[in-house]
Amino acid sequence: RVHLSKGAHTEARQALDAAAANDFSVRETTAYAVVSANCRAAEGDAAGALRELELAMALPGIRHVLSAKEAQELNKSRSNSHGAPVPISVADRASTYIAYARALAASGRVDDAERAVDQAADAFAGTSAEVSVMLARCEMAMARGDDTRALRALSKVTPSSPHYPAATLALADVYLSKRGDVAAYVRCHRELAKNRPED
Repeated sequence: RVHLSKGAHTEARQALDAAAANDFSVRETTAYAVVSANCRAAEGDAAGALRELELAMALPGIRHVLSAKEAQELNKSRSNSHGAPVPISVADRASTYIAYARALAASGRVDDAERAVDQAADAFAGTSAEVSVMLARCEMAMARGDDTRALRALSKVTPSSPHYPAATLALADVYLSKRGDVAAYVRCHRELAKNRPED
């Protein structure tokens, strides 16, 4: 993920290959699927990225939270197959949904991508991943040229929300990159500094 965040897709692929060589069960994790799919997308293989993410979405614990019994059975089966028991965090589930929606959109399946984001919004409402889903929804709206919808959604995040800094920075970016409104961009940063000086 570090290499991807720096745009170093080749290094990210090499790190994935090294991780899989050390422990083949790594390939069964959502983190592996998301990073691998992002590498494929960066290499221009949108269809391959979508295939990987479709498989990741079918993994147990992605579309719904596993019960304690289901998690125990899954971990037992992974241990028997020499795979390490890996709990699926909210962040991993959300990043899988978001990557899946992006891959659908990149493959021209915009309606399916929006449905995936809607499912993610329902699944992660009230969680730490809620803002990631909201930002993905705004990103899709902007890709369709609907920056007004993105601005409306981002503007609803209040200073009392823990997601306020991320939403305000995204709002500022929309104003600057999509609307060319430098004054609104600066206003967002001033409001962030006023309302959250520690951030």
